[in-house]
Amino acid sequence: MSELTTVADAVLERVLAMELLAVPDAAYASRRWVYFHQTVPFWVNRPGPVPSPSGSDKMPTYELSHVMRLVLGYHHEALRTDNEIDGNAQERAWTYQAAVMGYFERYSRLDPPGQAPVAHLGREPVTIECPIGLDLKVLPLSRSVYIAMDFELVVPVTVRLGKE
Repeated sequence: MSELTTVADAVLERVLAMELLAVPDAAYASRRWVYFHQTVPFWVNRPGPVPSPSGSDKMPTYELSHVMRLVLGYHHEALRTDNEIDGNAQERAWTYQAAVMGYFERYSRLDPPGQAPVAHLGREPVTIECPIGLDLKVLPLSRSVYIAMDFELVVPVTVRLGKE
C-alpha cells in the first residue's frame, strides 16, 4: 500500500468522525456512496478527483478531494403523485448547512478537540464548499428519490510516493 493511500484512508476516517460531530442528528457516516440507512439524516462519502501534485518531486503536495453527502430524507418507489419527501428535512437543511460549513472551517486542520493531528497535512488549510446546496436526487436504476446536500472537502497532503 502506498503512503498516499494510507494518508487518504486516515483522512477519510477523520472526516467520517467529524461529520457526526458537525451534525449530531446524523445517525451514521458511511464510507460508501450508494448506501441507505434507515434513520435520516446520515452521511455517505466518495473520493473526488486528485489533480497532479504541486511542490517538489521529493515531497509533492496532493489535493485530495472528498465529496460528503448529507442525506436528509428518501422515499422508495416514488411516483410523480407522491408527496412524501419530509418537509421538515428541507427546513433543517439551512441549519445543517451552516453547522457543517462552520465546523469544518473552524477545524480546518481536521483537528477537533481530543483528536491527534492527521499526519502529512499540507501547509494550506482544508477547504470546504457546498457548491449546489439542497438538491433532490434520483437513485439510478430505481424509483427511489432522496433529498440531500453535497459538500466538497479539499485536503492538501504532502507525501512521498514510494514503491508499492
